[in-house]
Amino acid sequence: MRGGMIIRLVDVVLILLFGFLAISDIQVKRQLRLPGPSESETVQQASETVFLFVKIDPADRYRLVLDDQELLAVADVEVLRGGLLDASRQIREAGNQPVIIIDPDPQATVQRTISVFDICEEENLVKSINMDLSLQTEQPLLNIQ
Repeated sequence: MRGGMIIRLVDVVLILLFGFLAISDIQVKRQLRLPGPSESETVQQASETVFLFVKIDPADRYRLVLDDQELLAVADVEVLRGGLLDASRQIREAGNQPVIIIDPDPQATVQRTISVFDICEEENLVKSINMDLSLQTEQPLLNIQ
């Protein structure tokens, strides 16, 4: 009696399975063709990347440096904005892509770094931040004897 009940349940499960297969919408998956790089992207990749450094010293002064040559040294963020825009424009006119590297001194205030980052965001300049996150202490962390 018990064996007959299991066979009936298996029959019911198989009937349900075939029923679901019959009513399901089975389609052949198609491969999508993704767009390739356009000509403008190819031209942009052919240009050279030029790094323009904004160094922030402990006295909270901004120094704009290109190829180890200091272009500007100011404390006012708006003067820095003008210098960044002028230097970026000149780099683009030479056919290159400017990338702003924000390089704060570990002793500089964080707000100065954020101000430079905000300028780059507002002016749509490509940027990166070079931060030294190492722990600098005068005493050793572990004193093992």
